[in-house]
Amino acid sequence: MVNYFTANGCTVAALKAQGATVLGSQEFASQNYSNSAKILLAYRTILDREPDLGGFNANVNALNSGSTFDQIVNSFYGSSEFASLTRYICSGNPYYFEIQSQNAYAIQPPGTAIINQAQLQAQLNAAGSGNTVSLPQMAVIYLSSTLSIPNGVRLTTAGNPTPASHGFMARLIRAPNFSSNAAVVQLQPGAALTSIWVDGQRGAAPYASGVPRPFVHTDINIQTLSGTGTNVSSNFIANTVGWSSLQIFGSAEVQNTPCRANVINGNTITVYGSSNSDNAGSSWADGISDSCEDSTVTNNNIADASDGGIVLFRSQVPGAGAVQRSQVTDNVILNAGNSAFVGIAVDPLYVSGGCPASPSFSGSYVGRNKMWTSSNATIEIGLAVGTSEWFYSAGGCKGTGANVSDNTTAGIRSRFNVGIAVEGMLNATVQSNDFLTARVRKGRCQSADVAAGISAGLASGSIQPYSDIALTDCIN
Repeated sequence: MVNYFTANGCTVAALKAQGATVLGSQEFASQNYSNSAKILLAYRTILDREPDLGGFNANVNALNSGSTFDQIVNSFYGSSEFASLTRYICSGNPYYFEIQSQNAYAIQPPGTAIINQAQLQAQLNAAGSGNTVSLPQMAVIYLSSTLSIPNGVRLTTAGNPTPASHGFMARLIRAPNFSSNAAVVQLQPGAALTSIWVDGQRGAAPYASGVPRPFVHTDINIQTLSGTGTNVSSNFIANTVGWSSLQIFGSAEVQNTPCRANVINGNTITVYGSSNSDNAGSSWADGISDSCEDSTVTNNNIADASDGGIVLFRSQVPGAGAVQRSQVTDNVILNAGNSAFVGIAVDPLYVSGGCPASPSFSGSYVGRNKMWTSSNATIEIGLAVGTSEWFYSAGGCKGTGANVSDNTTAGIRSRFNVGIAVEGMLNATVQSNDFLTARVRKGRCQSADVAAGISAGLASGSIQPYSDIALTDCIN
């Protein structure tokens, strides 16, 4: 597809040709979506927004009355709204979900179940460890406060749809009256969330007061509270209002609760509504933020995170606590419309006044991941092994022992300022990463294919060919 647009340019006709091919494919038809699900996905896929109720009903009625889905798709691509949207997509500048400010809040598709939050919470509380609460397909639950999944309980959608069939998923939606400063969904230790669409609705309808929805730092989509066997898999996680889409706590955050055998697998995470700017206070957002000391983060697809696609944090208070030994493998990170500070980071963080000890990442492995950008987006640093670029003067810690190897850009030359940076990680293994780096200067960091602060004492270990460059305090 990259080659197609290189050859044909970015135009209404080119976008329609590729988009209509996907929506008219046998693969899409094999999902056996209802007419309501087809129209919902057409609005989000083509027009980059939630459907308005009038337009949604008219198009569903047209399908029910004999119009074909191909005709609906062609009408969307032929609309003045899509022509206007194309100017954003093809401008070479960042774009994001609902960029044209349609302010369409997620609707309740006619004929689907709507479930009261209090009733669902009561079901979850009564389920008991080892049991499952299954929601009807396409059910809609508006959340005005955090939904808590108890220890050992699993919440899912009937039939276990995957993200490729997310139009079938039950949808947990952050409501306009959500009580802020809390996660939308919170998993207690050992809980599971699978085959659910969690939607933060960032950039959607204004609050009842008429004030547009702001960035609310703490209002992340999903938060897990350490423990053993917590599982977040096969979900569609979209449009967080807060600083991360999925935050995984470890024993450093939840004292006396070791984090063991947590699984984060096969999720699709879209962070379209956030923004990237090298200015403090901007509304950045991560895809996955992992502090669990023993987690498997694998086979996730992350689009347009504006801070970091995946960040593997230290799992200890420096000088005490657990060793970060998580495995982050086989994930795909794409920045198409939004730029980002980093694709994947291994982050020892900082301690104000100086770090008393080096957080250990021995046993961790960040490998076989793929990342690339479109011509609209830039990633400041593809792989950041250590984070002196952010925290050097703030008391940045030097981690030890991380293994970041075998990652690629899938043969696509991508717009990175620095492909790989080892800055704040000692005894590191950084080998066999195959990045085609365009070296697009975005911020204040010096450009390089591979930078390692060896002479400055910020990096050591087995590192693939590098330039001896110290990158400090050049982001934020």
